[in-house]
Amino acid sequence: MDAISQLMVQVEEANALCGELARALPSMLPVELDVGMTFSFQPGSRPPAVIVQVWARRPAEDPGPPRLVAAWPPAEFDHRLVGLRDAHREAGPLPEEGLGGGSGV
Repeated sequence: MDAISQLMVQVEEANALCGELARALPSMLPVELDVGMTFSFQPGSRPPAVIVQVWARRPAEDPGPPRLVAAWPPAEFDHRLVGLRDAHREAGPLPEEGLGGGSGV
């Protein structure tokens, strides 16, 4: 459970970074990350595993359920989180929500 708790903290950070980048880059695909599990029902297959899921949020004009666009094992998510932090840092100062510079995503 400690590993899942730590992963949840990282997912929350990634969601915050994605939200800030989406406000600064309106053409960015709005996504939300979540922690999930994979299960296989084939005999003798892999045991259940924790994964990070990436869901594309639907725009207001196209309501419907979110769409799963990626699923990563924790090690791959760690690698991608480093890249997300770098992209966030390279984007420079980002508009803060509620100060007229964001789209409210």
